[in-house]
Amino acid sequence: SPFVAVMQKAKVWGADHFINFIGFIAVLSAGNSSMYASSRTMMALCKKGNGPAMLGKVNANGIPVVPLLISATFGLVTIMTLVFKVEAVFEWLVNLVGNLIGIDWTIISIAHIYFRRAYLAQGKKLEDLPYLSPIGIIGDYVAIVFNVTILIFAGLTGYIQGSPFVLKDFLANYVYVISFLILYGMGIFFYGYKTNEPVEVDLDSGNFMIHEKDYEEENAKPETAYSRIIQVIA
Repeated sequence: SPFVAVMQKAKVWGADHFINFIGFIAVLSAGNSSMYASSRTMMALCKKGNGPAMLGKVNANGIPVVPLLISATFGLVTIMTLVFKVEAVFEWLVNLVGNLIGIDWTIISIAHIYFRRAYLAQGKKLEDLPYLSPIGIIGDYVAIVFNVTILIFAGLTGYIQGSPFVLKDFLANYVYVISFLILYGMGIFFYGYKTNEPVEVDLDSGNFMIHEKDYEEENAKPETAYSRIIQVIA
């Protein structure tokens, strides 16, 4: 880290170790949040029938153990590629995860455009939404253009600068495209492809605003000193 190098040059006692400690906590926090998000997303998708049913189950404490172990396994594999100096695999994994986030945000933007279209088609008012984008769907179109541009040119930078074409490097740069097409194709194969007219889109199922009372009653738990401490820390 350049910050550690600066502290070492400045000869500030213990500052370099403090910076390393802060970096370690930041990485640990990012890894923890990623594990939480990935395991819960996997569980939610599988509960809706978009994956194996066993991955949608939780234990007595409400923890999706199997999705959590799968997420942890991918993290372990990534770390092991560095330990055993398998740089090629690490590069593929980094490109896969990093660029799939761009695809995720592109899909989110498209979903928001279609959501607004369906919401208005069903006679609802945008003012009734708990949050209304200040620039409407313009931001979605801007995000789509930026994301697609970045995804296309992210792997072409070296070739634009005159680097020779190497198939291995090209596949490593665009492994996310291959993965996305495979997963998308599998989804169509197993679940088919269908579209709904805006007036037919189900906007009520799973709507927290509609089912808020039922959700609170279903998830109500007796408050304890331990739960209050956890709420304060969270």
